[in-house]
Amino acid sequence: MQDVKKKKEKRITPAGAAAVVVITAVLISALAFFIFSPRQAGEESEKSLDTSRFAEESSEAPDKISGTEKNIYDDIAVGDYIRLGTYGGEKLQWTVLEKDSGRVTLITTDCIECRAYNDTRTDISWEESTLYAWLNGEFAGSAFSEEDKKLIAVSERGESVTLLDEAGAKKYFEYDAWRSAGATTHAAKAGARVQEGKCWYWLSDTGSRTSFAKYIGFDGRICDGFAVDTGNVGVRPVITVQLGE
Repeated sequence: MQDVKKKKEKRITPAGAAAVVVITAVLISALAFFIFSPRQAGEESEKSLDTSRFAEESSEAPDKISGTEKNIYDDIAVGDYIRLGTYGGEKLQWTVLEKDSGRVTLITTDCIECRAYNDTRTDISWEESTLYAWLNGEFAGSAFSEEDKKLIAVSERGESVTLLDEAGAKKYFEYDAWRSAGATTHAAKAGARVQEGKCWYWLSDTGSRTSFAKYIGFDGRICDGFAVDTGNVGVRPVITVQLGE
C-alpha cells in the first residue's frame, strides 16, 4: 500500500514541464506556418472563387484591346466601338469583333437585357429557344431603325441577331478577363445577375444536358450551364453589318 501511495504522489519534474512547453510551442509554430503561409492562402483563395483551373491564364492576360468610339462608316478596326440602335431607352454600344471584306461582326459592349434561354425547362436547341425568337423578333424589330436594318446581314432562315457560341468566345476573346462584360442600366434594373460590376451572360450552346445552356461567368470563364429557364442571366447580342467592299 505504501508503494501505491508513492506512485500517486509523483509530480512532473521542472525539466519535464519545460520539455512539454517547448514541444507545444514547436507544434503551434509549425501549425501557424502551414495555415498562414502565402502559398496556402493563395490556394484557398483560388478554391473559394472556383477559379483554380484558370488562375495561370487569368494572371497572364494582357490588357484588353482598347479601341475608340467611331461612326459606323468610319475606318473602324477590331476593338473599336460604334453606336447602332436603341434599347431600354439607351443607345446601344457595340464592340467590333471582326472585320472582313466590308462585313463587320459586332457584339454589344455590355449585357443589354436579362432573359431566360427558354421560357420552360425542357430539352431545347438554340434555334428552337424563346431567346432566339425574341432576339430575331421583338428585339430586332424595335431596337433598330429602318436604316439600321438595311445594314444588318440576314441569314437565309431569317436570322439577324444571335449570341456568341463557345467557339466564338474563345476565338474573339483569348483570355477569360477579356470576355467579362458589364450590364446596361436597363439590364441591371431588370434584374441581371451582376457580381463585382460584371454580368453573367448566355452563350448559344446547350450544356452537358440539353435542358441547360452554357454561359460566361462574371470573371469571363466559360461555364457548362444554367437551366434554360433561369431568368436573371444577361443577354449580349451579336450582329453582322455589311458596309460594302
